[in-house]
Amino acid sequence: MIKALLRYICGTLTVRVKGGGCERFLNLVYGSKIKIWNLRRVDETTMTFCIRCGDFRKLRFAVVRSHVKIHIIKKHGLTQRTRNYRRRYGLFIGCGIIFAAIYMSSFFIWSIDVAGCEQISVQEVLTRLSENGFKTGCLKSSFVAKEVENNFLKNNPKVSWISINVKGTTAYVELREKKDKPELIDANEPCSIYAARDGVIASVSAYMGYGVVEKGDTVAAGDLVVTGNYTDKYGVEYKLHSYAKVMAYTTRSKSVTVPLKRTQHVKTGGVKNKYSLKIIRFNIPLYFGKKILYNKYDVTRSERSLSLSKSFKLPVSLCKTTYTEVEDQAVSLTEQQALNEAYEQLRDYEYSLAGIAVTNREYTEQKNKDSVTVKLVLDCFEDIGIPQKIE
Repeated sequence: MIKALLRYICGTLTVRVKGGGCERFLNLVYGSKIKIWNLRRVDETTMTFCIRCGDFRKLRFAVVRSHVKIHIIKKHGLTQRTRNYRRRYGLFIGCGIIFAAIYMSSFFIWSIDVAGCEQISVQEVLTRLSENGFKTGCLKSSFVAKEVENNFLKNNPKVSWISINVKGTTAYVELREKKDKPELIDANEPCSIYAARDGVIASVSAYMGYGVVEKGDTVAAGDLVVTGNYTDKYGVEYKLHSYAKVMAYTTRSKSVTVPLKRTQHVKTGGVKNKYSLKIIRFNIPLYFGKKILYNKYDVTRSERSLSLSKSFKLPVSLCKTTYTEVEDQAVSLTEQQALNEAYEQLRDYEYSLAGIAVTNREYTEQKNKDSVTVKLVLDCFEDIGIPQKIE
Protein backbone atom coordinates (compact mmCIF):
# COMPACT_ATOMS: atom_id res chain seq x y z
CA MET A 1 0.00 0.00 0.00
CA ILE A 2 2.75 2.47 0.98
CA LYS A 3 4.93 1.44 -1.98
CA ALA A 4 2.04 1.95 -4.38
CA LEU A 5 1.36 5.42 -2.92
CA LEU A 6 5.01 6.46 -3.23
CA ARG A 7 5.16 5.23 -6.80
CA TYR A 8 2.02 7.21 -7.65
CA ILE A 9 3.46 10.40 -6.13
CA CYS A 10 6.92 10.03 -7.74
CA GLY A 11 5.57 8.79 -11.07
CA THR A 12 6.27 5.57 -13.01
CA LEU A 13 6.86 4.58 -16.62
CA THR A 14 5.92 1.55 -18.70
CA VAL A 15 8.93 0.84 -20.95
CA ARG A 16 9.39 -1.41 -23.98
CA VAL A 17 12.82 -2.83 -24.88
CA LYS A 18 13.42 -4.38 -28.31
CA GLY A 19 16.52 -6.06 -29.72
CA GLY A 20 18.65 -9.16 -29.61
CA GLY A 21 20.44 -8.12 -26.44
CA CYS A 22 17.46 -8.12 -24.08
CA GLU A 23 19.03 -10.70 -21.75
CA ARG A 24 22.28 -8.73 -21.56
CA PHE A 25 20.23 -5.57 -20.90
CA LEU A 26 18.47 -7.24 -17.95
CA ASN A 27 21.77 -8.47 -16.51
CA LEU A 28 23.22 -4.97 -16.63
CA VAL A 29 20.09 -3.49 -15.02
CA TYR A 30 20.06 -6.03 -12.17
CA GLY A 31 23.78 -5.60 -11.69
CA SER A 32 23.28 -1.85 -11.23
CA LYS A 33 20.52 -2.54 -8.67
CA ILE A 34 17.95 -0.54 -10.61
CA LYS A 35 14.47 -1.60 -9.51
CA ILE A 36 12.05 -2.71 -12.19
CA TRP A 37 8.79 -4.67 -11.90
CA ASN A 38 6.00 -6.18 -13.97
CA LEU A 39 8.57 -7.65 -16.36
CA ARG A 40 6.85 -9.34 -19.32
CA ARG A 41 8.20 -10.88 -22.52
CA VAL A 42 6.19 -9.98 -25.60
CA ASP A 43 8.22 -12.10 -28.03
CA GLU A 44 11.79 -13.37 -28.43
CA THR A 45 13.22 -9.86 -28.99
CA THR A 46 10.73 -7.65 -27.10
CA MET A 47 9.86 -7.19 -23.43
CA THR A 48 8.12 -4.60 -21.22
CA PHE A 49 8.54 -3.53 -17.61
CA CYS A 50 7.79 -0.69 -15.19
CA ILE A 51 10.32 1.69 -13.67
CA ARG A 52 10.33 4.89 -11.65
CA CYS A 53 10.65 8.13 -13.59
CA GLY A 54 13.82 9.08 -11.71
CA ASP A 55 15.57 5.80 -12.64
CA PHE A 56 14.83 5.93 -16.37
CA ARG A 57 17.97 7.91 -17.25
CA LYS A 58 20.10 5.36 -15.43
CA LEU A 59 19.23 2.84 -18.15
CA ARG A 60 21.29 4.66 -20.81
CA PHE A 61 24.52 2.73 -20.17
CA ALA A 62 22.68 -0.60 -20.34
CA VAL A 63 20.99 0.37 -23.63
CA VAL A 64 24.32 1.36 -25.20
CA ARG A 65 26.16 -1.80 -24.13
CA SER A 66 23.38 -4.25 -25.06
CA HIS A 67 22.56 -2.57 -28.40
CA VAL A 68 18.79 -2.48 -27.84
CA LYS A 69 16.14 0.11 -28.51
CA ILE A 70 14.09 1.48 -25.62
CA HIS A 71 10.78 3.28 -25.85
CA ILE A 72 8.38 4.74 -23.25
CA ILE A 73 4.89 3.29 -23.76
CA LYS A 74 2.96 5.04 -21.02
CA LYS A 75 3.49 7.44 -18.16
CA HIS A 76 1.73 7.01 -14.79
CA GLY A 77 1.39 8.89 -11.50
CA LEU A 78 0.76 12.33 -10.10
CA THR A 79 3.62 14.03 -11.94
CA GLN A 80 2.18 12.98 -15.30
CA ARG A 81 -1.32 14.17 -14.38
CA THR A 82 -0.08 17.58 -13.29
CA ARG A 83 2.15 17.81 -16.37
CA ASN A 84 -0.93 17.67 -18.59
CA TYR A 85 -2.23 20.86 -16.97
CA ARG A 86 1.02 22.82 -16.86
CA ARG A 87 -0.12 25.29 -19.54
CA ARG A 88 -3.66 25.74 -18.23
CA TYR A 89 -3.06 29.00 -16.38
CA GLY A 90 -6.75 29.64 -15.83
CA LEU A 91 -6.97 26.48 -13.75
CA PHE A 92 -4.15 27.59 -11.45
CA ILE A 93 -5.62 31.08 -11.16
CA GLY A 94 -9.01 29.57 -10.28
CA CYS A 95 -7.43 27.32 -7.63
CA GLY A 96 -5.62 30.35 -6.21
CA ILE A 97 -8.86 32.30 -6.00
CA ILE A 98 -10.60 29.37 -4.28
CA PHE A 99 -7.81 28.99 -1.70
CA ALA A 100 -7.82 32.76 -1.09
CA ALA A 101 -11.61 32.72 -0.62
CA ILE A 102 -11.37 29.83 1.84
CA TYR A 103 -8.66 31.66 3.76
CA MET A 104 -10.70 34.88 3.87
CA SER A 105 -13.84 32.98 4.98
CA SER A 106 -11.96 31.73 8.03
CA PHE A 107 -12.22 35.25 9.50
CA PHE A 108 -16.04 35.05 9.57
CA ILE A 109 -18.69 33.02 11.39
CA TRP A 110 -20.82 31.03 8.97
CA SER A 111 -22.68 28.73 11.35
CA ILE A 112 -24.19 29.13 14.83
CA ASP A 113 -25.04 25.95 16.75
CA VAL A 114 -27.44 26.54 19.68
CA ALA A 115 -27.87 23.94 22.45
CA GLY A 116 -29.95 23.90 25.64
CA CYS A 117 -33.24 25.30 24.31
CA GLU A 118 -36.34 23.79 25.88
CA GLN A 119 -39.01 26.48 26.28
CA ILE A 120 -37.24 29.12 24.17
CA SER A 121 -36.99 28.51 20.43
CA VAL A 122 -33.64 28.45 18.64
CA GLN A 123 -34.84 31.18 16.26
CA GLU A 124 -35.63 33.46 19.20
CA VAL A 125 -32.11 32.98 20.56
CA LEU A 126 -30.58 33.75 17.16
CA THR A 127 -32.72 36.89 16.85
CA ARG A 128 -31.64 38.15 20.28
CA LEU A 129 -28.00 37.46 19.47
CA SER A 130 -28.23 39.30 16.15
CA GLU A 131 -29.52 42.37 18.02
CA ASN A 132 -26.11 42.41 19.73
CA GLY A 133 -24.23 42.14 16.42
CA PHE A 134 -23.61 38.40 16.68
CA LYS A 135 -24.98 36.60 13.60
CA THR A 136 -23.90 34.47 10.68
CA GLY A 137 -21.58 36.36 8.36
CA CYS A 138 -20.12 38.60 11.04
CA LEU A 139 -16.38 39.06 11.53
CA LYS A 140 -14.86 37.26 14.48
CA SER A 141 -13.08 40.44 15.48
CA SER A 142 -16.29 42.52 15.42
CA PHE A 143 -17.61 41.28 18.78
CA VAL A 144 -16.47 40.32 22.25
CA ALA A 145 -18.07 37.11 23.49
CA LYS A 146 -18.37 38.28 27.12
CA GLU A 147 -20.12 41.49 26.14
CA VAL A 148 -22.60 39.63 23.93
CA GLU A 149 -23.29 37.14 26.74
CA ASN A 150 -23.87 39.90 29.32
CA ASN A 151 -26.18 41.90 27.03
CA PHE A 152 -28.11 38.75 26.17
CA LEU A 153 -28.68 37.91 29.85
CA LYS A 154 -29.78 41.47 30.66
CA ASN A 155 -32.51 41.42 28.02
CA ASN A 156 -33.62 37.80 28.46
CA PRO A 157 -34.93 37.03 31.96
CA LYS A 158 -35.82 33.47 30.90
CA VAL A 159 -32.13 32.54 30.56
CA SER A 160 -29.88 32.09 33.58
CA TRP A 161 -26.57 31.29 31.82
CA ILE A 162 -25.12 31.47 28.31
CA SER A 163 -21.72 30.68 26.82
CA ILE A 164 -20.32 31.41 23.32
CA ASN A 165 -17.34 29.45 21.98
CA VAL A 166 -15.95 29.94 18.46
CA LYS A 167 -14.11 27.11 16.72
CA GLY A 168 -13.14 27.56 13.10
CA THR A 169 -16.08 29.24 11.36
CA THR A 170 -18.68 27.74 13.74
CA ALA A 171 -19.93 29.36 16.94
CA TYR A 172 -21.25 27.01 19.63
CA VAL A 173 -23.84 28.66 21.89
CA GLU A 174 -24.89 26.88 25.08
CA LEU A 175 -27.54 28.25 27.41
CA ARG A 176 -29.48 27.25 30.49
CA GLU A 177 -33.07 28.34 30.99
CA LYS A 178 -34.52 29.46 34.29
CA LYS A 179 -36.91 26.99 35.83
CA ASP A 180 -40.37 28.31 36.58
CA LYS A 181 -40.94 28.35 40.31
CA PRO A 182 -44.28 28.75 42.06
CA GLU A 183 -44.97 32.17 43.46
CA LEU A 184 -43.78 32.24 47.05
CA ILE A 185 -45.14 34.55 49.68
CA ASP A 186 -42.63 36.21 51.92
CA ALA A 187 -42.60 34.71 55.42
CA ASN A 188 -43.13 38.19 56.86
CA GLU A 189 -46.34 38.76 54.91
CA PRO A 190 -49.61 37.50 56.46
CA CYS A 191 -51.56 34.93 54.50
CA SER A 192 -54.31 32.35 54.84
CA ILE A 193 -54.69 28.96 53.17
CA TYR A 194 -57.59 28.08 50.89
CA ALA A 195 -58.73 24.90 49.21
CA ALA A 196 -57.54 24.50 45.63
CA ARG A 197 -60.09 21.79 44.80
CA ASP A 198 -63.30 20.23 46.04
CA GLY A 199 -62.70 17.41 48.48
CA VAL A 200 -63.16 15.79 51.85
CA ILE A 201 -60.64 16.79 54.49
CA ALA A 202 -58.45 13.93 55.71
CA SER A 203 -56.13 15.90 57.98
CA VAL A 204 -55.01 19.48 58.67
CA SER A 205 -51.50 19.99 60.01
CA ALA A 206 -51.30 23.70 60.81
CA TYR A 207 -47.72 24.65 61.66
CA MET A 208 -48.67 28.33 61.67
CA GLY A 209 -52.22 29.71 61.65
CA TYR A 210 -55.51 28.25 62.85
CA GLY A 211 -57.54 25.58 61.10
CA VAL A 212 -61.21 26.33 60.45
CA VAL A 213 -62.08 22.82 59.15
CA GLU A 214 -61.78 19.39 60.67
CA LYS A 215 -61.33 15.85 59.46
CA GLY A 216 -64.34 14.68 57.48
CA ASP A 217 -65.51 18.17 56.47
CA THR A 218 -66.40 18.73 52.83
CA VAL A 219 -64.86 21.80 51.21
CA ALA A 220 -65.23 23.45 47.81
CA ALA A 221 -62.53 25.11 45.76
CA GLY A 222 -61.80 28.55 47.26
CA ASP A 223 -63.02 27.75 50.81
CA LEU A 224 -60.90 28.95 53.72
CA VAL A 225 -59.24 26.03 55.53
CA VAL A 226 -56.51 27.72 57.63
CA THR A 227 -56.73 31.37 58.66
CA GLY A 228 -53.97 33.78 59.52
CA ASN A 229 -56.28 36.15 61.35
CA TYR A 230 -56.07 35.77 65.12
CA THR A 231 -57.74 37.68 67.97
CA ASP A 232 -56.43 37.16 71.50
CA LYS A 233 -58.46 37.23 74.66
CA TYR A 234 -57.91 40.96 75.01
CA GLY A 235 -59.47 41.63 71.61
CA VAL A 236 -56.20 42.45 69.88
CA GLU A 237 -56.15 41.29 66.26
CA TYR A 238 -53.05 39.70 64.71
CA LYS A 239 -52.29 38.63 61.16
CA LEU A 240 -50.01 35.63 60.76
CA HIS A 241 -48.20 33.94 57.89
CA SER A 242 -50.07 30.62 57.76
CA TYR A 243 -48.23 27.45 56.91
CA ALA A 244 -50.09 24.14 56.86
CA LYS A 245 -50.48 20.83 55.06
CA VAL A 246 -54.09 20.14 54.13
CA MET A 247 -54.59 16.56 52.94
CA ALA A 248 -57.93 15.70 51.35
CA TYR A 249 -59.68 13.04 49.31
CA THR A 250 -60.50 14.48 45.90
CA THR A 251 -62.04 13.30 42.66
CA ARG A 252 -60.67 14.02 39.18
CA SER A 253 -62.29 13.07 35.90
CA LYS A 254 -61.30 13.07 32.25
CA SER A 255 -63.29 12.09 29.12
CA VAL A 256 -61.83 11.18 25.74
CA THR A 257 -63.87 10.76 22.56
CA VAL A 258 -62.34 9.00 19.54
CA PRO A 259 -64.25 9.06 16.21
CA LEU A 260 -64.54 5.78 14.30
CA LYS A 261 -64.06 7.53 10.96
CA ARG A 262 -61.47 10.18 10.20
CA THR A 263 -59.63 11.74 7.29
CA GLN A 264 -55.86 11.65 7.14
CA HIS A 265 -53.10 12.43 4.67
CA VAL A 266 -51.69 9.36 2.93
CA LYS A 267 -48.54 9.45 0.78
CA THR A 268 -49.10 8.30 -2.79
CA GLY A 269 -45.42 7.74 -3.56
CA GLY A 270 -45.00 10.79 -5.78
CA VAL A 271 -41.90 12.81 -4.86
CA LYS A 272 -40.29 15.82 -6.54
CA ASN A 273 -37.04 17.42 -5.45
CA LYS A 274 -35.78 20.92 -6.18
CA TYR A 275 -32.21 21.95 -5.44
CA SER A 276 -30.67 25.36 -4.99
CA LEU A 277 -27.23 26.64 -4.10
CA LYS A 278 -27.03 29.13 -1.24
CA ILE A 279 -23.98 31.39 -1.16
CA ILE A 280 -24.01 33.55 1.97
CA ARG A 281 -27.57 34.97 1.62
CA PHE A 282 -28.12 34.48 -2.09
CA ASN A 283 -30.03 31.49 -3.48
CA ILE A 284 -29.19 30.19 -6.94
CA PRO A 285 -31.85 27.76 -8.24
CA LEU A 286 -30.51 24.61 -9.86
CA TYR A 287 -33.80 23.76 -11.56
CA PHE A 288 -35.56 25.20 -14.59
CA GLY A 289 -39.32 25.35 -15.02
CA LYS A 290 -40.15 22.32 -12.90
CA LYS A 291 -43.79 22.83 -11.93
CA ILE A 292 -45.39 20.85 -9.15
CA LEU A 293 -48.49 19.26 -10.64
CA TYR A 294 -49.69 17.62 -7.42
CA ASN A 295 -53.06 18.75 -6.08
CA LYS A 296 -51.96 18.27 -2.47
CA TYR A 297 -48.46 17.83 -1.18
CA ASP A 298 -46.28 18.18 1.90
CA VAL A 299 -43.15 20.30 1.72
CA THR A 300 -39.94 19.55 3.60
CA ARG A 301 -36.75 21.58 3.36
CA SER A 302 -33.20 20.66 4.29
CA GLU A 303 -29.90 22.48 4.03
CA ARG A 304 -26.44 20.92 3.97
CA SER A 305 -23.46 23.21 4.48
CA LEU A 306 -20.19 22.51 2.74
CA SER A 307 -17.37 22.17 5.24
CA LEU A 308 -13.69 21.33 5.38
CA SER A 309 -14.04 19.92 8.90
CA LYS A 310 -16.65 19.67 11.63
CA SER A 311 -16.03 23.22 12.86
CA PHE A 312 -14.79 24.83 9.61
CA LYS A 313 -17.91 25.44 7.55
CA LEU A 314 -18.00 27.41 4.33
CA PRO A 315 -20.60 30.05 3.37
CA VAL A 316 -21.90 27.69 0.71
CA SER A 317 -24.71 25.20 1.23
CA LEU A 318 -26.88 22.93 -0.88
CA CYS A 319 -30.60 23.37 -0.24
CA LYS A 320 -33.11 20.65 -1.02
CA THR A 321 -36.88 21.12 -1.16
CA THR A 322 -38.93 17.92 -1.30
CA TYR A 323 -42.56 17.87 -2.45
CA THR A 324 -44.35 14.68 -1.41
CA GLU A 325 -47.74 14.03 -2.95
CA VAL A 326 -50.51 13.19 -0.49
CA GLU A 327 -54.20 12.56 -0.75
CA ASP A 328 -57.01 12.58 1.79
CA GLN A 329 -58.30 9.13 2.57
CA ALA A 330 -61.08 8.10 4.90
CA VAL A 331 -59.77 5.79 7.60
CA SER A 332 -62.10 3.62 9.66
CA LEU A 333 -61.26 2.32 13.10
CA THR A 334 -62.77 -0.66 14.80
CA GLU A 335 -64.33 -0.10 18.19
CA GLN A 336 -61.41 -1.89 19.83
CA GLN A 337 -58.82 0.30 18.06
CA ALA A 338 -60.72 3.44 19.11
CA LEU A 339 -60.91 2.17 22.71
CA ASN A 340 -57.15 1.47 22.74
CA GLU A 341 -56.44 5.01 21.54
CA ALA A 342 -58.76 6.50 24.18
CA TYR A 343 -57.15 4.47 26.98
CA GLU A 344 -53.69 5.56 25.82
CA GLN A 345 -54.68 9.22 26.06
CA LEU A 346 -56.12 8.65 29.54
CA ARG A 347 -52.89 6.97 30.67
CA ASP A 348 -50.96 10.02 29.51
CA TYR A 349 -53.34 12.21 31.52
CA GLU A 350 -52.78 10.12 34.65
CA TYR A 351 -48.99 10.28 34.20
CA SER A 352 -49.25 14.09 34.17
CA LEU A 353 -50.62 14.09 37.74
CA ALA A 354 -47.18 14.03 39.33
CA GLY A 355 -47.09 14.03 43.14
CA ILE A 356 -50.73 13.01 43.51
CA ALA A 357 -51.59 9.62 45.00
CA VAL A 358 -54.33 7.77 43.09
CA THR A 359 -56.29 5.47 45.40
CA ASN A 360 -58.84 4.19 42.89
CA ARG A 361 -59.68 4.52 39.20
CA GLU A 362 -62.89 3.76 37.37
CA TYR A 363 -63.44 3.64 33.60
CA THR A 364 -66.80 4.06 31.87
CA GLU A 365 -67.15 3.16 28.20
CA GLN A 366 -69.81 4.59 25.93
CA LYS A 367 -70.14 3.34 22.35
CA ASN A 368 -71.92 5.74 20.04
CA LYS A 369 -72.88 5.37 16.40
CA ASP A 370 -69.79 7.12 15.03
CA SER A 371 -67.47 7.40 18.04
CA VAL A 372 -66.32 5.84 21.29
CA THR A 373 -66.11 7.74 24.58
CA VAL A 374 -64.19 6.61 27.66
CA LYS A 375 -64.50 8.47 30.95
CA LEU A 376 -61.94 8.09 33.72
CA VAL A 377 -62.76 8.93 37.33
CA LEU A 378 -59.82 9.03 39.77
CA ASP A 379 -60.04 8.99 43.55
CA CYS A 380 -57.01 10.92 44.76
CA PHE A 381 -55.28 11.79 47.99
CA GLU A 382 -53.47 15.14 47.78
CA ASP A 383 -52.52 18.38 49.43
CA ILE A 384 -55.13 20.96 48.37
CA GLY A 385 -53.91 23.94 50.39
CA ILE A 386 -52.76 27.08 48.56
CA PRO A 387 -51.68 30.29 50.35
CA GLN A 388 -53.17 33.68 49.58
CA LYS A 389 -52.17 37.03 50.97
CA ILE A 390 -54.41 38.68 53.54
CA GLU A 391 -55.41 42.09 52.21
